[in-house]
Amino acid sequence: MWVLGLDTATPHLTLGLWDGQRGVERVMKVEKGHEKMLFPALEGLLAEAGVRKEEIGLIAVGLGPGSYTGLRMAIAAGEGLGLGLSARVVGVSSLLAAAWPHLKPEPLTVAFRLRNGLFYTATYQKEGKEVRVLKPERKVQLLPPGPLLLDPPPSGLALAQLGLERGGPVEPVYL
Repeated sequence: MWVLGLDTATPHLTLGLWDGQRGVERVMKVEKGHEKMLFPALEGLLAEAGVRKEEIGLIAVGLGPGSYTGLRMAIAAGEGLGLGLSARVVGVSSLLAAAWPHLKPEPLTVAFRLRNGLFYTATYQKEGKEVRVLKPERKVQLLPPGPLLLDPPPSGLALAQLGLERGGPVEPVYL
């Protein structure tokens, strides 16, 4: 079974495929127009991985934080694909998917810049194979001290892996 990770909550279009052992991902900065790029990019990723749509058994969608339109796009696409493919659909934090490839034993804060000068942040720490949430997702005016990732794209492979390991209900976080 393949897991599809899908995120359009940020200025990046992020896709990932993971089968538990190997995977591929695509991250493209598109700012606007995710809807025009989404399905052609998905077709290209499936072809690159040699995977048929019917082999997708789980779809993990990024839940933001992000724009209303961006979040709805990924959720609608994920739900539609899930219905058509009889695949389960789960939600994953876009902040956690952005931090995931960079996590170490030291705390790491990831932040998405908001339009009103605020930031949406969370702080994570990796302990062995476990990830601890040191500070949950929240809006802040000032960025905290310490290691920081500002506006990184979510990882498509992280979305897929997290969807498989800890995906939850599809409840978006709108900005």
